[in-house]
Amino acid sequence: MLLGIGFKVILLSAVLLGLLIPLRSRLLATDGPATSGAGRYSRHPVLSMLQPLAQLLDALSFDARTEGRSARRVAKVATAAVFVAPLSAFAVLPFGSRYDFGEGSVSLVVADLPWGIVWLIGAALISIYGSTTLIVDADKRAQHAIVSISYTSGAALALVALAMNFQTLNPLEIAVAQDGTFFVGSFMGPALPMLQSLQLPNWGILLQPISLALFCVCTLAIPSAYVATRGQQIEARVDGAGQFWLRTSEHLGVMLVASVVVALFGGAGAIPYLDAATIVDAIAVYYGTGLATILCMVLHMSVFFGKVLLVALLLEPLRRRLLELGFASSLSLCWRWVVPVCMANLWVTGAWIVEGWFS
Repeated sequence: MLLGIGFKVILLSAVLLGLLIPLRSRLLATDGPATSGAGRYSRHPVLSMLQPLAQLLDALSFDARTEGRSARRVAKVATAAVFVAPLSAFAVLPFGSRYDFGEGSVSLVVADLPWGIVWLIGAALISIYGSTTLIVDADKRAQHAIVSISYTSGAALALVALAMNFQTLNPLEIAVAQDGTFFVGSFMGPALPMLQSLQLPNWGILLQPISLALFCVCTLAIPSAYVATRGQQIEARVDGAGQFWLRTSEHLGVMLVASVVVALFGGAGAIPYLDAATIVDAIAVYYGTGLATILCMVLHMSVFFGKVLLVALLLEPLRRRLLELGFASSLSLCWRWVVPVCMANLWVTGAWIVEGWFS
């Protein structure tokens, strides 16, 4: 049920933003004055149905007709959205597993949301809206919106496939499930009896390697707000502090992608073949269960941040290579290769799960 609701929310949000942002300039009529009320919008029978939504988007966004104090106010709000949206995404990412203290438990996550993956996609869409709002040129604004939303849709499909594998949209539950191992079993067939007893870490990178590759490509191909607004007369609308936040948001986005990869695909703070219970039991012999659990939490947090730094370094060459692609090349890569593979991966994952239920 949660998977169905989450997928519908992601799909509906992507469709609405995908329609409104690129088509906004076309919804505004070019044959009448900007203050002519209803004549300001297209009279096309289909496009006119979107007039109220276009009016709302026009009121919230910035273009060349907006001047003075209002433009600066909108630019500040957009800059805040670009910075706050990825920052809020960290709230649902777990640093470790769930730890028992007597009758209670402690989790290394700020917000334990049952639909945390939907929160991640929503934060990405808000950040895209903010960066799109800061672009003055209508053509470049549309290009940025189309590319960003296209790759965000691919990233959403990759995360949905991972969520289907773990049967939850909760990042913490995924992290807890990764703090263990699984038997290779019948995967190897009767010809390899020795490998049937092999145990592997229950990490997303092993269960969904294609989803990991697709997620990295999709998230790193989205231009950051700093890159998208470079050369767009940003100095006239955003002060020095705002430009600092835009630059900071670029680095924040890279760390967010690395953190999502570690939390959902890399076992969070888990150590291969050494689950939390084993660590606590080994330390509890000398220091007691309570202190042993605290030390296990500190160890998992340290491992998590170490993994994030390593993944960020490994992904940096790919990010630079993807950002060098032009609009046509990037869009062609997305819709000819990335999105079809994402959809195929989703269908294969679903078929594998259904086959497991009936076998």
